[in-house]
Amino acid sequence: MLGRVPKSFMNLIGIIMLLGFCLIIASNLAFASNLKLNQYDFSIIENKVVVKNTLIFAEPQTSIFEIVLPPDAELVSVTVDGTAHNITLINSENSKHASIDIFASKEISISYTTRKFLDGQTFLASLNNTFDAEMFQVQVTLPENVALKMPLNNEYAEGSIYPKPTRVESDGQLISFIWENPQYTAGEEFSAVIMYKEKGIVADILSSPVFIAVMVFFGVMLGIIIYAVYLNRKHRMETSAKARRIALKVSKTLGTKKKKKIQRKNKERAERAVEGSKLAAKEKIQVEEVQNELVAAETPDDALDAKSTVSARKQEDIDSASIEAKLKHLKEDEAQIVRVIMRREDHQIEQGTLRVITGMPKATLSRILKELEERNIIFKEKRGKRNMVFLR
Repeated sequence: MLGRVPKSFMNLIGIIMLLGFCLIIASNLAFASNLKLNQYDFSIIENKVVVKNTLIFAEPQTSIFEIVLPPDAELVSVTVDGTAHNITLINSENSKHASIDIFASKEISISYTTRKFLDGQTFLASLNNTFDAEMFQVQVTLPENVALKMPLNNEYAEGSIYPKPTRVESDGQLISFIWENPQYTAGEEFSAVIMYKEKGIVADILSSPVFIAVMVFFGVMLGIIIYAVYLNRKHRMETSAKARRIALKVSKTLGTKKKKKIQRKNKERAERAVEGSKLAAKEKIQVEEVQNELVAAETPDDALDAKSTVSARKQEDIDSASIEAKLKHLKEDEAQIVRVIMRREDHQIEQGTLRVITGMPKATLSRILKELEERNIIFKEKRGKRNMVFLR
């Protein structure tokens, strides 16, 4: 059975622990006061970030140093003055701690991989500076074949990176953004945001100002061409409609003229038919009158006179019948002229009067009379200033 532990021994253990704690605090204070550079180097590789935190002191340090790591930190390694060093990892619920025991060392570097600082294609880091440092430096290197979502400009808050980096470096394939803050005191917080996208030929072309300008130009030209085609089509439609209206108007005019001409010809035919009917009736009446006169004659002289009269009228009728036979072979205009002359008592008429009755133009009438005279149907005779027309 173990005996009771003396109270004086317990007090001694407590004193030793207190002294150790004070030693750690004192060493950390001395560590903090001698920190020359606190540097964070982030390299984005695919969907992970390789982090390297480097501490450089002004004087050699001997201490136990603890660093808080992300809970998903992997491949953790430490170098002290360029040499690999053992490390003790302490896992907790929300974080992971690395405990490093150094002796007379001026440089410590701890490296690890994590997904904590990535959200898709956005890098977001928020760092709390635990110690005072003469220089606080952060460097973020983007992977190959990526570019910022928006190009850098003077207003970085409107671009794809915040805050404005101190400088930008590139080797032709990788691009790095560097922030440097001198005299960074403990407790200050530094945050950085970078939004990037995958780089491609098509994407670069589509996002280039030259391509946008060319597309705007072609868009304007296409609009002008469409408007010109619209105006041309509108003009053609208006011209076609105007032509149809003119054609319709001309058609109506020609139709009216043709209709009037047909009506006039029909009227002339009707008039000639009426005149022919009247002439035939007149001749019939004359024959009947002569026959009646012959029947009613009482003396041989009267009969002879009547017979002479009948013979003259028969001769006249024979001449009229002969002329009527000829009329069948004449044209309408020619027949009209002959009938007008026949209706005259002595079968003669002045040419001017004939032109008025027929309504024919002077040149047309002269031509027809010449043709009738050549065919021995009529003959003309000059009497003073008048031209007389006779039936043969």
